[in-house]
Amino acid sequence: MDAVAKEAGRTRGIVYHHFADRAELITAARAHLYDQLDDLFSSRGPAVADAYGFVAGLVVDSPELILTYIHDLAAGDPREDRLIQSGVNHFREMAAAGRLAPGTDPSHAAIASAAMWFAAVVTVNLGRTPEERRQQAQQFAKTYKTLMESGLIRPAPGKPEA
Repeated sequence: MDAVAKEAGRTRGIVYHHFADRAELITAARAHLYDQLDDLFSSRGPAVADAYGFVAGLVVDSPELILTYIHDLAAGDPREDRLIQSGVNHFREMAAAGRLAPGTDPSHAAIASAAMWFAAVVTVNLGRTPEERRQQAQQFAKTYKTLMESGLIRPAPGKPEA
């Protein structure tokens, strides 16, 4: 709670005013993360300009949240995971629009996308300093985009290939 207050530039009392305890804070942080990640699969497009960079940046700034999500996903039923289901729906829409590589199962595409979040954690950890970790994240974002757009996703009509 002290670290959150310090990072937010607030007092510990303000943090406790909003969150009764650490568990409630973590629950709220996870819900916020899931909302942001869920938005990446939105049919209207992500609210962030660079979805790939957003994921890599989250890994630098909040690796424990991403790792917790990956752990929960591995321990649970992917058919009941909100983000996986959003991804499946997203990739179904892409398939219907002819934007998913032929023969690609939308469920597998969604799971492959989530697996890239784990790859981002491992890649970012190649950096020893905060600056090196940020550089790893930026480079990984480019690699992630290339892998997705050259293997799974076809460009939208009127847009050139990546």
